[in-house]
Amino acid sequence: MIADILKQFKIVSVTDNKLAELNSKKFSFLKIKIMNIKILVLIMIFPLVSINCIQDDLQNEKCDQLINEPYNFPIKPGDPEWSNFETDVERYNAVQIPESILKCLTDEALLQTCIDYPLYLDFTASSDTDPSTGFEKFLVKKFNGLQELFERKNIETILLDRYISEDMYSFVEKYYIFRLEYFFMFLSRESIISNLDENQVYNFIKNSLDKFDTIQNESPPYILRYSGVELIITYLMAKVMLYHNFLPFVNYYNSMGYINVSSVPPNKAVEYARQFIKQWS
Repeated sequence: MIADILKQFKIVSVTDNKLAELNSKKFSFLKIKIMNIKILVLIMIFPLVSINCIQDDLQNEKCDQLINEPYNFPIKPGDPEWSNFETDVERYNAVQIPESILKCLTDEALLQTCIDYPLYLDFTASSDTDPSTGFEKFLVKKFNGLQELFERKNIETILLDRYISEDMYSFVEKYYIFRLEYFFMFLSRESIISNLDENQVYNFIKNSLDKFDTIQNESPPYILRYSGVELIITYLMAKVMLYHNFLPFVNYYNSMGYINVSSVPPNKAVEYARQFIKQWS
C-alpha cells in the first residue's frame, strides 16, 4: 500500500511539474507578447512625441517653423530710404531683426545674418586699443542679432567650425577685408572662448597659425598682408592662450605688466602659439 501511495505521489509530482513547466512557458510567452506590444506602441508614439516637442519649442519661441535662410535686411546704407534717417537711433532700428524672425532662424542662418549686418564697420569706431571694446559697445549692444547669437546653446562650436572652414580669400572676394575682421571678432568674446574644450582650443590655435602663415607667405599683389586681419588673428590667439592658462604665455604676459591682450606684440603671440602646438604634440 505504501508503495502504491508513493507511486501515485510520484505520478502526481510529475504531473505538477509538467503543469508548472507549461504555465511557465505560457507566462513567458505572455511576457514576450506584452513586451512586443509595448515596443510597438512606443515606436508609434515616439515620432508623435518628437513632433509635438518640436512644435512646442517653436510655439514657445513664437514661430511656426524654423528659418534656414539668412534674414535679408530690407534697408541698407546706400539705399534711397537710408538717406531719410536723421538720427543714429533710426538707423540702428532699421537694421534690427524682427522678433518673429529672430527666434526662428537656425544657428547657421543667424550666424550668416550677423555676418551680413549692414553696420558692421561700427566696430572700428572705438578709439580704444582693444578691438573687443568697439565690438561690444557699437555692435553687440546695438544689434539684436548678435545678442541672440551669443545666447544660443553651443554656438561656440558652430562659430569655430565656420572660422576653420572659411577660406579667407573667397570671403574677401565676396565681401570685404573689414567684414572678415569683423567676423573673426565673433570669437573674441569670453562667453565663446570660455566654452572651448581642449581639442577646440588646439584646433583654433592650429588653424589660426595656418591662417597667419598663409598671409605672411603672400606674394605681390598683397591681399591680406599688411591688413588688419593678421593682427586680429594674433590678438585672438593671445586671448585664448591667456584665458585657457597656457603658462609660458601667462608668465610672459604678467612679467610684461600688460593691461590687456591687445598690448601683446603680434610676433610674441605667434611665438607662444607655436610653443603651444609643439607642447600639445
